[in-house]
Amino acid sequence: MSLAPSTYKRTIHPDFPHETILGTVAGVQPKVLVRRDDDGNYVTGGPTLADVLERFEVCDDLAEQLGIYALRKKRENPEWTTEFNIERTRKAIADKVDSGKWTVSADEQKWILDRVRESL
Repeated sequence: MSLAPSTYKRTIHPDFPHETILGTVAGVQPKVLVRRDDDGNYVTGGPTLADVLERFEVCDDLAEQLGIYALRKKRENPEWTTEFNIERTRKAIADKVDSGKWTVSADEQKWILDRVRESL
């Protein structure tokens, strides 16, 4: 049985970070940055619910995959502590972000690591 996308609503984890981005444009008269949301309304101050949901799904999937991997590594190497595994994961994420392969904010990285820690 499959659900149509319009009937399936994913819940964003309550601790998932999402930043409010405020900005102005220089000039004689103050200008406020706005953009249109999916409904055609002008919004200010940050991501729409759809934007946050998209980021959440990416980060949640990544956290799940890294959690499974870290748990497997912990079983293969019983001498590895949880903190050692978390540090390895933190470095791996940072390397991917630094190389430009992943675009994950610092807050999202912390959230992912917290989820990986829960799985260990």
